[in-house]
Formats: sequence, structure tokens, C-alpha cells
Amino acid sequence: MIQKNSQYYINSLQIVKEFIQSITIVDDKATYSHGTPVSSELFDAGRIIKNFSEEGVVCSIFKFTEESDIHRIANISQRSDITILDWKMNPILENTEIDDDEEDDERESKGYYTLEILKKVIPCKYNKFKLFIIYTDEIDFSRIVTEIRKTLTETGVSIKEESQYSFLCNSSKITIFGKEAIKTKTTHIKDIAERAFSYAELPNAIYDEFIKFTHGVVSNIFLKSITSIRANTFFLLDTFQREIDAAFISHKGLLPLPDDAHDHIIELIGSEIKSVISGALNEIDTNTQIEGFIESLDPKQLLFNFNKEGLPNIDNIPNSFNIEEFKILFQKGVIPICKYEKESTKSKIDLSKKVIKHLPKIIIKGCEPQISKEKVTLLANKSNIIFAKLTTLRNRYLDSNKPILTLGVLLKGTTLSGENEYWVCIQPKCDSVRLSIDENMHIGRPFMFLNLTKTSNNGDVVLDTNLALKIIYNITKIRQFMFRPTENGMVQVQGINSDNWFFLDSFGKRFEYLGELKNDFAQRIANNFASQISRVATNHSEWLRLNSIK
Repeated sequence: MIQKNSQYYINSLQIVKEFIQSITIVDDKATYSHGTPVSSELFDAGRIIKNFSEEGVVCSIFKFTEESDIHRIANISQRSDITILDWKMNPILENTEIDDDEEDDERESKGYYTLEILKKVIPCKYNKFKLFIIYTDEIDFSRIVTEIRKTLTETGVSIKEESQYSFLCNSSKITIFGKEAIKTKTTHIKDIAERAFSYAELPNAIYDEFIKFTHGVVSNIFLKSITSIRANTFFLLDTFQREIDAAFISHKGLLPLPDDAHDHIIELIGSEIKSVISGALNEIDTNTQIEGFIESLDPKQLLFNFNKEGLPNIDNIPNSFNIEEFKILFQKGVIPICKYEKESTKSKIDLSKKVIKHLPKIIIKGCEPQISKEKVTLLANKSNIIFAKLTTLRNRYLDSNKPILTLGVLLKGTTLSGENEYWVCIQPKCDSVRLSIDENMHIGRPFMFLNLTKTSNNGDVVLDTNLALKIIYNITKIRQFMFRPTENGMVQVQGINSDNWFFLDSFGKRFEYLGELKNDFAQRIANNFASQISRVATNHSEWLRLNSIK
């Protein structure tokens, strides 16, 4: 658990304060006070808006009045960094019968409308990694947790408990806060009284909860990057103003292949965004995050007790570190710390291989000393796999175009004997688009693939915990499969959604879509293969060749 007095927490707090820009609060008793005190039974929108404005946060108050508001709230929550919901809410009903009033009171006490909102927004694909806060004057927090857990579980959302009154669901987080009115009612219930906040205390309580949800070295760097993009949005718009339209459109018309202008403008936009991030972040920012993180670790867990068998000069390899020594390890690197500068290249590689298996475990154990050795191993392996996938595989985000068959696409097929076979496409991108429908229409266009072998370790590509693939560069293992283009001049993936995407070749053979490599990684694979087939076989004098070897 991150400690509030640590430098790591302070760094995270600053980043979170800069990142959070908008909050939506939903309450059926919202009223604007105009500077005059209001009853504790009402929600003082004026005060809360002013409190958040002092933090530089745009706070919108939505007064819940009718059931159709549920849809509206779901829409605005997609565009808010944080959504705050009252637990007991009722629509304003006119000309209702007594029985209906009793039914509405029962719904209110059970949080019916709040649960309906959560059912609408939590499973939504647009609400990943959002913080939802239940801000209530209800004392029985445990009952609220039970009701939310039951309702979301019934909708198919998995629930993971983070703490007694906070839990993760569908990559989002729900936590429960008490309104100021329950402070005096719950002085005898410490865990609830500690979670009751006044309007003035609410912003800092939200920051703290957001830090618990998002803190991490990489996630902090990412949040800081997003903040810099937000801050520079209008500068970016000024860079891509309408005055360049004539030049861009003319540029497209004069290109040998006009459609290349699409990729060109994406590259330009991406490079400008990268410039923004590079200007906002530097090595000092990254090092500050890492050093703050290291200071939060348990120093008793910083043990370098891996198997050193087969390594030279093991006396130079430290057995443990204090916090400052562990910082130096990440400033200088493993080779200097172990005094391996003069060792052979093989020895350096052997050391690195052993350390890369052990170092993530030290970090995880330093964060959570209480977890078992087996759990540490699982978490370390998961961390390595996630990072490996991030560095090699292209992620597909919301509203991305469906994949086409091109350089870097990974496919799984089936042999005649029923065994799985894996392939990576090495067809150049320029030969994967603008395919003529009339071109060998009865056969299709040949696409070239390198064979991939499934392996338990030492894979070049990792897709998940149980699937690593090694690239076979042997020219005798390459294959060509024929695919017919669609009307858009490309070979488009088939299938309803990403869970069942596939390609069909010209002869009806099915290839399951597994993913797509990042452009630079895919290009490197193609270059490596090209170097394999460009070797020149010579038969010079062996006396001459051997004497030339130093």
C-alpha cells in the first residue's frame, strides 16, 4: 500500500491533480445555494462547484429528476474523469398513488436508481478505467457493497475487492464515501467515520482514492503525458489549421499513389503529439518516478539471492541492497554494479538472463512483502508478458478499423493432420493495398509468410502466458498463400467481432487472426529475413580464410 508521507505518493498526487479535469456529480437533492447555507438534507451544488474550481477542476452537477436521466448520466460519465453518485435517489413524480410512493421509497432506500446507472455505465466499453464514487448519507456501507456486488455480478461483470468499501469491476473502480452528515452518527464506527467527508474535504479524498487506483511508475508517466497533450490541444489545433488544406490536398493529388497521403498525415499528427510529450517529459521525470517508487519498497526484500551457478566472479555480485544502493543499480545498470565490464560478452549475457528472471520478483516482493513466493513468480511473469506484448504487439483501441492482411499480421491455421500452425505475414505494406479486383480474380494475390514455432520460452513473440512463438527464418520454411481482395482493394478480416476474426484464402482455408506486430518490429523481422536470403556463398581458399581470422 502506498504511504501518504512518501515521496512516491507526493509525486503521484501532483500528477493526479494535473490530470483530473472534470467531475460529474449526480444527486436528486442538488440545489444552488447562492451563498446562503442550505439544509444538510440538500446537496449544495454552489459550494461544491466552488471547492473544485479552486483545484482547477470543472465540476458539473446533474440533478436526477426522472428515470430517463439514467441514459443521460451514462453519456456524460463517458466524458468525465470521475463520476459521483448519490445512493438514495428518487425521480420527481406527479399525481402518484400512495402505493406508488411506498414503492418509490423502497427503491430509494435500496439504491435502485443508482444501481440502474451503474448497470448502464460499468459494462459499457467506453467506461474502462474510470472512478465511480458513491457519496451517501446512508450509514450501512456493507449493505451498499452487497447490493452493488450482487447487481453487477448478475450483469456479468467480474468483481475484485480492493478494500472493505472499494472494489474493481470491468477495469473501473467503485468506492463509497459518506457525506458530512454521517460523521456525527458514526463516531463509534471508525472505518465509516474515516470515510465521511465534507464538501471542503471531498477533493483531497478523491485525489487519494484515484492515486490508490492508478498509481504506478509507468501509469504516472502515462498520465503526465496525457495531461501534456490536453494542455497543448489548442496549440496542436493551431499547428494543423485550415491554411494547410490546399497544400495537403495538392500533395495528395501529386503523389504517385494518392492514398499514401492518409498514412502521411497520421505520421505528421503522431510526430507532433510525440513532440508534445517529449517536451513535457525527460529522463529526470522518469528517474524521479523510479526513485520515489524504490523508496516505497520494503528494504528487507531487496535480496540478490538468485542462482549464480556458471557465472564468473560471483564474489563481485552483491547479495543484497539498501534503498540507496538499489537506486544506484537503476542509475548505472547491472553490469557495472556487478563489476562485469571486463567479462566476456557471453558472461554478460548469462548474468543478464539470470537477473531479468529475478529482478521483477524483488520489486514485487518489495511492494507486497506478505504475498507468497508462488504468487510473486506469477505476478513477475505476468508483468514481463504484459510489457513484452506492449513493446511488440499493436493494440487495437475503440473504433479502430478492422485489420487487413499486411506486414506483421499473425495468423493461426491448421495442417491437414489437424495440428496448429502459426504464421507472420512479411508482405510489404505497399503490396498489401490497392489490389485490383480483376487481378487473377479466380486465384487472388500471393502473400508471403514466415513460419512460427510454438515454444514455452525464448520466443520472439509472446501472445499470452501459454503461447510464445519463435520465428523461423529458414527460407525452406516460408510459404505463400493466395487471398482475394475485396472491393476496397485489400484483404479484409472477416467475422463479427475481434473474438472471432479470421481470413479465408482463395481456396477456403481459414486462418484465425491472432494480432498484429508494431510496424518497426515487423519491419525488423522482414529485414532479418532479407539478410538471410542475401548471403553470398563462396569457396575461397581455406588457408586464406583461416589466416584472416584474428
